[in-house]
Amino acid sequence: MKKPSILFVSNTSRHKRPYYDPSTRYRCFNFAQSLSALGHPTSCTTQAIFQSQPAIFANYDYYVFHRPALTAELAEFIMAMPTERVVADFDDLNFSVLHAIETPAVRTRSENVSTVSKSLAKIAGAASLFTRFSSSTTPLAEHLSTLF
Repeated sequence: MKKPSILFVSNTSRHKRPYYDPSTRYRCFNFAQSLSALGHPTSCTTQAIFQSQPAIFANYDYYVFHRPALTAELAEFIMAMPTERVVADFDDLNFSVLHAIETPAVRTRSENVSTVSKSLAKIAGAASLFTRFSSSTTPLAEHLSTLF
């Protein structure tokens, strides 16, 4: 019996080398490798590449979007897919505008809180399109369940 195929799609700024983004490696590449060892066809890509060449990725059974950001292309894809085939994955409160001031981007890297808030709002907007979620911790999963 054929095992389902899974594509991991990460919203990372490291478009050319997503493996070097620690969150993408942790939430996409590591899971893909483990599932591949169990016989599942898997692959990883970035959201930018996925959106620019959707036909290349059309034949996967399941899609896991790590920290997806709302775009017209993503919305069209999600709305055309059966809800059980798409999952939004989060490893932090990176969808909560309320917590923008507490993010490492603002606190450690001194990024503008307004810019970070806009980015978080895009992720929250994308999350609203999903009915299935995965997360890195139980408290985060509980928080997600109260919002979406």
